[in-house]
Amino acid sequence: MCGIVAAIGRNILEGHVLEAMRRQQHRGPDGSGLLHEEVGDRTISLAHQRLAIIDLSNAARQPMESHSGDCVLIFNGEIYNYREMRDGLRARGVEFRTESDSEVLLQALEFDGVERTHKALNGMWAFVLLNRRTRTLLVSRDRFGVKPLYYYLDSSRLYLASEIKVLLQLVGRRLNVNAALVERFLAQSQVDYDNDTFFESIYKVPAGHYAQIDLSRPILSLGFTRYWRMDLEDSPSVPLSSIIEQTRSLLDDAVRIRLRSDVRVGALVSGGIDSSAIAGIMQCNLAGGENLNLFGAVSGDPRFDESRYMDAVARHLGKEVHKVQLEFSPESTMELIEKSLWHNDEPFGNFTPVATYLLMKRARDLGITVILSGQGADEAFCGYLKYVGFHLQSEMRSGRLVGVMRSLFDFWRQGTVLNQFNYADAKRYLAAGFRGRDVDVRGPALRGLAALDLGLGASNDVRRRQVLDIERFSIPVLTHWEDRMSMAWSREIRNPFLDYRLVEVAVRAPTNFKLMRGWTKYPLRRAVEDVLPPEVTWRRDKMGFTTPIGEWLKNDLEGNVRDCLAPDSHVVRSGMLNHSRLMSVFETYRRQAPERGRIRFTEIWNPMVLEMWWRVFQEHLVSN
Repeated sequence: MCGIVAAIGRNILEGHVLEAMRRQQHRGPDGSGLLHEEVGDRTISLAHQRLAIIDLSNAARQPMESHSGDCVLIFNGEIYNYREMRDGLRARGVEFRTESDSEVLLQALEFDGVERTHKALNGMWAFVLLNRRTRTLLVSRDRFGVKPLYYYLDSSRLYLASEIKVLLQLVGRRLNVNAALVERFLAQSQVDYDNDTFFESIYKVPAGHYAQIDLSRPILSLGFTRYWRMDLEDSPSVPLSSIIEQTRSLLDDAVRIRLRSDVRVGALVSGGIDSSAIAGIMQCNLAGGENLNLFGAVSGDPRFDESRYMDAVARHLGKEVHKVQLEFSPESTMELIEKSLWHNDEPFGNFTPVATYLLMKRARDLGITVILSGQGADEAFCGYLKYVGFHLQSEMRSGRLVGVMRSLFDFWRQGTVLNQFNYADAKRYLAAGFRGRDVDVRGPALRGLAALDLGLGASNDVRRRQVLDIERFSIPVLTHWEDRMSMAWSREIRNPFLDYRLVEVAVRAPTNFKLMRGWTKYPLRRAVEDVLPPEVTWRRDKMGFTTPIGEWLKNDLEGNVRDCLAPDSHVVRSGMLNHSRLMSVFETYRRQAPERGRIRFTEIWNPMVLEMWWRVFQEHLVSN
């Protein structure tokens, strides 16, 4: 896990690149390197900041040259199956000078080529490869976009970096706020649904794509090639028992290869089945359970506290949970949000990134560098409550009313879903005719953008809706802040549930297997019930990584909300928000009962955080 920077153009100054890359120094505290040379009539700089995880020796430092000297690599991430790939290359006569996964990636690209290497990789990555012989630059990002890579391109220069703040420094001019993203964020809490960013002219390298740039051409251009997509066509019909068996086998292997590390490892636990399953399987893979460290965030408010379930998992595994208490003064809360926004580069739609920021600090203090997380299970196995609604909707459209009634009875009998329905949370997934009229708080600068369809859509296929969550609506934003909050403290998070082999099996499985007998994620529950206590495996409520931020906004942070959304705030002066309407919504929200009512906490949180983000990055934004 590292930070990378690439700059290509005429008259690129080495000192300018070095100065900019310091803004992401937290990504690589264990060393840095820079290649600065001429390629034709252009200058190219490749910079790397290292967080040493595999092969801690200086031999594995980057930029890394191939044996031939033709290729130079800067790489951020981990190739989990690097040992298997290395064995295959060695069998064909390829020699290695290090024990690192970086060299395996470099040698594979040189010997096997771009397409074959991408098919073989199992990991998370963002890398840039310079081929001196062909005068080309290869840019790539992993299948799910776990590792970040941003770019800025104009007529004379191309900049790439792991974090936006580096590009802001390199570009050297103020940029406009992307009004389209602001509107999606305010209305629907969508942040990473496409390859735009909140800064106009700065974009993401698309997940699951690579680009080959011809450096000999007079004008630089990026043409992306998609090397992987979720294929749902002609999915074979397999029995439930096979799905359960494949789930356990692939999850075991996903955890096993993600434990490859030359530093200490741990796991995030929230009290739910996903993170708990990861911890349980880690225990099976680690001899005697040594090197297993558990982390969790807890609240003093019993409505949001997961301690009971965390402790049940810890007792079952014979471990303890290192807990971070989510209890702060208003001043320290706002300070934590500001710090997290600086690291995140863009706004986020809840308090969970801040809690993760604190958990990663705790991991740093305890000397734990690699942490496994349960992200991805809900999207792959239909864990969110919305999937139950999508499934019932799909069944009704297809005329299977008996199936609808049977499913409703099963969920009622188990007490797992129906009693957790909340209109404020659900309304963004409902068709327009089923939603009430909300107060429009947008200002004149934002009016006119059509809402994204976050519901089932016209396809009538829950599995395709899962793919949209994996590619657009859910996984991109979760991995975004999880990467930034962990790297803020030079920690590495790994996601076994985002092993592409496991995702393919889970998403292709019939929806009625995943939502079965009144349970969500049924195959996963069955697959891991031997490693967890029953009260966690068959837990009926779903809280997730929940924080009491909604109630804080009404009470402790009321004054901070009013300050952020004052008439002279950036979001109001820019014409993006209507102050009086927003304050009307805020007053209504303050009066509604906890976890009840028509207004979701994000309708207050998102405008507040947008203003805080604007203040953090105002020196780089066009003034309003």
